[in-house]
Amino acid sequence: MAKHSSSFSDNREGSRQDEQNRRRTAQPVADRDQRKADRRTKVDRRGVAFGVLISTTHGAETVEDWLDGHCRGEWHLLFEGLDDKLEKKKFKVIFNEEEDKNKFIHAFSP
Repeated sequence: MAKHSSSFSDNREGSRQDEQNRRRTAQPVADRDQRKADRRTKVDRRGVAFGVLISTTHGAETVEDWLDGHCRGEWHLLFEGLDDKLEKKKFKVIFNEEEDKNKFIHAFSP
């Protein structure tokens, strides 16, 4: 999974006096209720992720091959670790579609 980075800008390029003048000349919002109603009207692209934790003797390649062949949406396979006997691998699988998650559970449940 890709690492995220953050940045911060405090917008100190102008002077404080310029900021105060801008605030004085800003036009008030005509209808505050209208502004609130328009928020988040676009499609939320973040989506809902459906995650599953599994413990299996199958290798990552076997799990990935199944996911490639059976999932309609995007998925992510994350290695979580091994059991104490080093026999079973622990994976976290994240699906963008609940139907894909349900198919996976059905296929990999004992």
